[in-house]
Amino acid sequence: MTVIDTFDAAQLYLKTCCSGSAEEALAEWERYISAWPALRELCQGEYGDNWREVFFSHVSPRLCRSIEKMQMAHDNLLAVLPSVTERGANFFGRVGEVNIVVYIGLGNGAGWVTEYEGQPAILFGLENIADLGWTDVASLQYLVAHEICHVAHQALRGKREWLDLLQGTAEDGSLRLYLEGFAERYQELVLGYPAFNRYGASWPAWCKENHIRLCGLYRERVDAGEAVSEFYGNWNHIEGKSDAGYYLGREFVLYLEGLKLDIQQIASLPREKVRKHVKDYLRMYE
Repeated sequence: MTVIDTFDAAQLYLKTCCSGSAEEALAEWERYISAWPALRELCQGEYGDNWREVFFSHVSPRLCRSIEKMQMAHDNLLAVLPSVTERGANFFGRVGEVNIVVYIGLGNGAGWVTEYEGQPAILFGLENIADLGWTDVASLQYLVAHEICHVAHQALRGKREWLDLLQGTAEDGSLRLYLEGFAERYQELVLGYPAFNRYGASWPAWCKENHIRLCGLYRERVDAGEAVSEFYGNWNHIEGKSDAGYYLGREFVLYLEGLKLDIQQIASLPREKVRKHVKDYLRMYE
Protein backbone atom coordinates (compact mmCIF):
# COMPACT_ATOMS: atom_id res chain seq x y z
CA MET A 1 0.00 0.00 0.00
CA THR A 2 1.43 3.36 -1.09
CA VAL A 3 -0.20 6.49 0.36
CA ILE A 4 -0.14 9.70 -1.68
CA ASP A 5 -1.26 12.41 0.75
CA THR A 6 -1.93 15.79 -0.90
CA PHE A 7 -3.66 17.49 2.02
CA ASP A 8 -0.79 19.67 3.21
CA ALA A 9 -0.33 21.01 -0.31
CA ALA A 10 -3.98 22.16 -0.34
CA GLN A 11 -3.71 24.60 2.58
CA LEU A 12 -3.40 27.76 0.49
CA TYR A 13 -6.35 26.63 -1.60
CA LEU A 14 -8.45 26.15 1.54
CA LYS A 15 -7.49 29.57 2.88
CA THR A 16 -8.53 31.11 -0.42
CA CYS A 17 -11.91 29.40 -0.15
CA CYS A 18 -12.56 31.44 2.98
CA SER A 19 -10.89 34.73 2.06
CA GLY A 20 -11.25 35.03 -1.70
CA SER A 21 -13.88 34.78 -4.40
CA ALA A 22 -15.07 31.50 -5.91
CA GLU A 23 -13.06 32.29 -9.05
CA GLU A 24 -9.90 32.82 -6.98
CA ALA A 25 -10.56 29.58 -5.12
CA LEU A 26 -10.92 27.68 -8.39
CA ALA A 27 -7.64 29.11 -9.68
CA GLU A 28 -5.92 28.03 -6.45
CA TRP A 29 -7.44 24.54 -6.70
CA GLU A 30 -6.01 24.24 -10.21
CA ARG A 31 -2.56 25.25 -8.94
CA TYR A 32 -2.79 22.72 -6.10
CA ILE A 33 -4.08 19.78 -8.14
CA SER A 34 -1.67 20.40 -11.06
CA ALA A 35 1.12 18.88 -8.97
CA TRP A 36 -0.61 15.54 -9.62
CA PRO A 37 -1.58 15.62 -13.33
CA ALA A 38 -3.17 12.15 -13.31
CA LEU A 39 -5.33 13.13 -10.34
CA ARG A 40 -6.39 16.37 -12.01
CA GLU A 41 -7.38 14.48 -15.14
CA LEU A 42 -9.50 12.05 -13.13
CA CYS A 43 -11.27 14.80 -11.17
CA GLN A 44 -12.07 16.94 -14.18
CA GLY A 45 -12.70 14.05 -16.54
CA GLU A 46 -15.66 12.75 -14.56
CA TYR A 47 -17.65 15.87 -15.45
CA GLY A 48 -16.34 16.57 -18.95
CA ASP A 49 -16.69 20.22 -19.93
CA ASN A 50 -18.96 20.91 -16.92
CA TRP A 51 -16.32 20.57 -14.21
CA ARG A 52 -16.14 24.34 -13.56
CA GLU A 53 -19.91 24.54 -13.12
CA VAL A 54 -19.73 21.64 -10.66
CA PHE A 55 -17.10 23.49 -8.65
CA PHE A 56 -19.17 26.68 -8.44
CA SER A 57 -22.51 24.99 -7.73
CA HIS A 58 -21.58 22.05 -5.47
CA VAL A 59 -18.03 22.38 -4.17
CA SER A 60 -17.21 26.03 -3.50
CA PRO A 61 -20.25 26.84 -1.30
CA ARG A 62 -19.36 24.07 1.18
CA LEU A 63 -15.60 24.18 1.51
CA CYS A 64 -14.89 27.04 3.92
CA ARG A 65 -17.19 25.66 6.61
CA SER A 66 -15.78 22.14 6.13
CA ILE A 67 -12.07 22.75 6.76
CA GLU A 68 -12.06 21.47 10.35
CA LYS A 69 -14.04 18.41 9.28
CA MET A 70 -11.58 17.74 6.47
CA GLN A 71 -8.67 17.96 8.90
CA MET A 72 -10.37 15.46 11.21
CA ALA A 73 -11.20 13.17 8.30
CA HIS A 74 -7.61 13.34 7.06
CA ASP A 75 -6.09 12.46 10.42
CA ASN A 76 -8.53 9.65 11.22
CA LEU A 77 -8.31 8.23 7.70
CA LEU A 78 -4.54 7.86 7.93
CA ALA A 79 -4.98 6.25 11.35
CA VAL A 80 -7.42 3.53 10.21
CA LEU A 81 -5.92 2.68 6.81
CA PRO A 82 -3.29 0.14 7.94
CA SER A 83 -5.56 -1.96 10.17
CA VAL A 84 -8.55 -2.05 7.81
CA THR A 85 -6.35 -2.86 4.82
CA GLU A 86 -4.84 -5.73 6.80
CA ARG A 87 -8.32 -7.02 7.70
CA GLY A 88 -9.27 -6.95 4.05
CA ALA A 89 -6.18 -8.90 3.04
CA ASN A 90 -6.85 -11.46 5.77
CA PHE A 91 -10.48 -11.93 4.71
CA PHE A 92 -9.97 -12.16 0.95
CA GLY A 93 -6.58 -13.82 1.02
CA ARG A 94 -5.29 -11.28 -1.49
CA VAL A 95 -5.90 -7.69 -2.37
CA GLY A 96 -2.79 -6.76 -4.31
CA GLU A 97 -0.74 -3.58 -4.42
CA VAL A 98 -2.86 -0.45 -4.30
CA ASN A 99 -2.20 3.28 -4.36
CA ILE A 100 -4.10 5.31 -1.75
CA VAL A 101 -4.64 8.94 -2.80
CA VAL A 102 -5.93 11.45 -0.22
CA TYR A 103 -7.03 14.65 -1.94
CA ILE A 104 -9.56 17.48 -2.25
CA GLY A 105 -11.39 17.26 -5.54
CA LEU A 106 -14.57 18.30 -7.26
CA GLY A 107 -17.00 16.23 -5.25
CA ASN A 108 -15.95 13.10 -7.14
CA GLY A 109 -16.72 10.83 -4.23
CA ALA A 110 -15.82 10.00 -0.65
CA GLY A 111 -14.15 6.85 -1.94
CA TRP A 112 -13.42 5.96 -5.55
CA VAL A 113 -11.65 2.89 -6.90
CA THR A 114 -9.95 3.49 -10.23
CA GLU A 115 -6.57 3.19 -11.90
CA TYR A 116 -3.90 5.73 -10.97
CA GLU A 117 -0.55 5.77 -12.75
CA GLY A 118 -1.05 2.22 -13.97
CA GLN A 119 -1.99 0.63 -10.64
CA PRO A 120 -5.27 -0.05 -8.83
CA ALA A 121 -5.99 2.91 -6.59
CA ILE A 122 -8.44 4.17 -4.01
CA LEU A 123 -9.04 7.91 -4.08
CA PHE A 124 -10.40 9.42 -0.85
CA GLY A 125 -12.03 12.81 -1.41
CA LEU A 126 -11.88 14.76 1.83
CA GLU A 127 -14.50 17.31 0.72
CA ASN A 128 -17.07 14.55 0.21
CA ILE A 129 -16.14 12.77 3.42
CA ALA A 130 -16.63 16.03 5.34
CA ASP A 131 -19.91 16.73 3.55
CA LEU A 132 -21.23 13.31 4.57
CA GLY A 133 -20.07 13.74 8.16
CA TRP A 134 -17.97 10.57 7.98
CA THR A 135 -15.06 12.08 9.89
CA ASP A 136 -15.00 9.77 12.93
CA VAL A 137 -12.96 6.59 13.15
CA ALA A 138 -15.93 4.20 12.86
CA SER A 139 -17.34 5.84 9.72
CA LEU A 140 -13.94 5.89 8.06
CA GLN A 141 -13.44 2.22 8.86
CA TYR A 142 -16.64 1.50 6.92
CA LEU A 143 -15.53 3.67 4.03
CA VAL A 144 -12.06 2.12 3.78
CA ALA A 145 -13.46 -1.41 4.08
CA HIS A 146 -15.99 -0.70 1.31
CA GLU A 147 -13.29 0.51 -1.07
CA ILE A 148 -10.93 -2.34 -0.13
CA CYS A 149 -13.74 -4.73 -1.10
CA HIS A 150 -13.89 -3.10 -4.54
CA VAL A 151 -10.13 -3.62 -4.91
CA ALA A 152 -10.46 -7.24 -3.77
CA HIS A 153 -13.31 -7.77 -6.25
CA GLN A 154 -11.00 -6.46 -8.95
CA ALA A 155 -8.31 -8.95 -7.89
CA LEU A 156 -10.76 -11.88 -7.75
CA ARG A 157 -12.38 -11.07 -11.07
CA GLY A 158 -9.38 -9.74 -12.96
CA LYS A 159 -8.49 -6.07 -13.28
CA ARG A 160 -9.48 -5.59 -16.91
CA GLU A 161 -12.82 -7.37 -16.55
CA TRP A 162 -13.66 -5.40 -13.40
CA LEU A 163 -12.73 -2.08 -15.01
CA ASP A 164 -14.83 -2.96 -18.06
CA LEU A 165 -17.81 -3.58 -15.79
CA LEU A 166 -17.17 -0.31 -13.97
CA GLN A 167 -17.12 1.56 -17.27
CA GLY A 168 -20.45 -0.03 -18.15
CA THR A 169 -22.24 1.16 -15.01
CA ALA A 170 -23.13 4.53 -16.56
CA GLU A 171 -25.37 2.81 -19.12
CA ASP A 172 -26.38 -0.30 -17.16
CA GLY A 173 -27.80 0.04 -13.66
CA SER A 174 -27.69 -3.71 -13.10
CA LEU A 175 -23.88 -3.64 -13.23
CA ARG A 176 -23.71 -0.85 -10.67
CA LEU A 177 -26.06 -2.71 -8.33
CA TYR A 178 -23.78 -5.75 -8.56
CA LEU A 179 -20.49 -3.89 -8.04
CA GLU A 180 -21.71 -1.75 -5.15
CA GLY A 181 -23.59 -4.66 -3.63
CA PHE A 182 -20.45 -6.79 -3.56
CA ALA A 183 -18.55 -4.11 -1.65
CA GLU A 184 -21.46 -3.30 0.66
CA ARG A 185 -22.05 -6.94 1.59
CA TYR A 186 -18.44 -7.97 2.16
CA GLN A 187 -17.31 -4.85 3.99
CA GLU A 188 -19.40 -5.99 6.95
CA LEU A 189 -17.66 -9.37 6.93
CA VAL A 190 -14.25 -7.69 6.75
CA LEU A 191 -15.10 -5.51 9.75
CA GLY A 192 -17.25 -8.00 11.61
CA TYR A 193 -20.32 -5.81 12.14
CA PRO A 194 -23.32 -4.56 10.12
CA ALA A 195 -22.73 -2.46 7.02
CA PHE A 196 -25.32 0.23 7.62
CA ASN A 197 -24.34 1.49 11.07
CA ARG A 198 -22.75 4.57 9.51
CA TYR A 199 -26.18 5.78 8.32
CA GLY A 200 -27.85 5.62 11.73
CA ALA A 201 -31.00 3.67 12.56
CA SER A 202 -33.57 5.52 10.44
CA TRP A 203 -31.99 4.97 7.02
CA PRO A 204 -31.91 1.14 6.98
CA ALA A 205 -35.36 1.07 8.59
CA TRP A 206 -36.73 3.26 5.78
CA CYS A 207 -35.03 1.15 3.11
CA LYS A 208 -36.37 -2.07 4.61
CA GLU A 209 -39.88 -0.66 4.85
CA ASN A 210 -39.73 0.50 1.22
CA HIS A 211 -37.72 -2.41 -0.16
CA ILE A 212 -40.40 -3.67 -2.55
CA ARG A 213 -41.10 -0.22 -3.93
CA LEU A 214 -37.39 0.55 -4.31
CA CYS A 215 -36.95 -2.67 -6.27
CA GLY A 216 -39.77 -1.59 -8.55
CA LEU A 217 -38.30 1.87 -9.12
CA TYR A 218 -34.87 0.46 -9.80
CA ARG A 219 -36.31 -2.19 -12.15
CA GLU A 220 -38.11 0.53 -14.13
CA ARG A 221 -34.83 2.39 -14.67
CA VAL A 222 -32.95 -0.75 -15.68
CA ASP A 223 -35.68 -1.96 -18.06
CA ALA A 224 -35.83 1.47 -19.72
CA GLY A 225 -32.05 1.78 -19.93
CA GLU A 226 -32.20 4.92 -17.82
CA ALA A 227 -29.63 6.24 -15.38
CA VAL A 228 -29.84 5.08 -11.76
CA SER A 229 -27.77 7.96 -10.38
CA GLU A 230 -30.47 9.03 -7.92
CA PHE A 231 -29.89 5.78 -6.01
CA TYR A 232 -26.23 6.60 -5.34
CA GLY A 233 -24.33 9.53 -3.85
CA ASN A 234 -25.12 12.20 -1.29
CA TRP A 235 -26.17 14.73 -3.96
CA ASN A 236 -28.89 12.42 -5.27
CA HIS A 237 -32.04 11.24 -3.53
CA ILE A 238 -35.07 9.01 -3.71
CA GLU A 239 -37.80 10.71 -1.69
CA GLY A 240 -35.20 12.56 0.33
CA LYS A 241 -33.07 9.49 1.05
CA SER A 242 -29.64 9.08 -0.51
CA ASP A 243 -27.73 5.88 -1.28
CA ALA A 244 -30.71 3.52 -1.51
CA GLY A 245 -28.82 1.63 -4.23
CA TYR A 246 -26.30 0.43 -1.66
CA TYR A 247 -29.08 -1.14 0.37
CA LEU A 248 -30.51 -2.86 -2.70
CA GLY A 249 -27.04 -3.99 -3.75
CA ARG A 250 -26.37 -5.67 -0.43
CA GLU A 251 -29.75 -7.39 -0.58
CA PHE A 252 -28.94 -8.55 -4.11
CA VAL A 253 -25.67 -10.18 -3.02
CA LEU A 254 -27.50 -11.84 -0.11
CA TYR A 255 -29.92 -13.15 -2.75
CA LEU A 256 -26.96 -14.61 -4.68
CA GLU A 257 -25.65 -16.23 -1.51
CA GLY A 258 -29.11 -17.75 -1.09
CA LEU A 259 -28.58 -19.41 -4.48
CA LYS A 260 -25.54 -21.15 -2.89
CA LEU A 261 -22.96 -19.12 -4.81
CA ASP A 262 -19.68 -18.68 -2.97
CA ILE A 263 -17.65 -15.48 -2.94
CA GLN A 264 -15.45 -16.45 -5.90
CA GLN A 265 -18.48 -17.40 -7.97
CA ILE A 266 -20.19 -14.13 -7.10
CA ALA A 267 -17.04 -12.12 -7.82
CA SER A 268 -16.58 -13.66 -11.27
CA LEU A 269 -20.18 -13.80 -12.55
CA PRO A 270 -20.27 -13.19 -16.31
CA ARG A 271 -21.88 -9.93 -17.35
CA GLU A 272 -24.99 -11.56 -18.84
CA LYS A 273 -25.54 -13.65 -15.71
CA VAL A 274 -25.22 -10.49 -13.60
CA ARG A 275 -27.97 -8.89 -15.66
CA LYS A 276 -30.19 -11.98 -15.44
CA HIS A 277 -29.76 -12.35 -11.68
CA VAL A 278 -30.42 -8.63 -11.10
CA LYS A 279 -33.65 -8.82 -13.11
CA ASP A 280 -34.71 -11.95 -11.21
CA TYR A 281 -33.99 -10.27 -7.87
CA LEU A 282 -35.79 -7.04 -8.75
CA ARG A 283 -38.84 -8.98 -10.03
CA MET A 284 -39.18 -11.19 -6.94
CA TYR A 285 -41.80 -8.85 -5.50
CA GLU A 286 -43.94 -8.21 -8.56
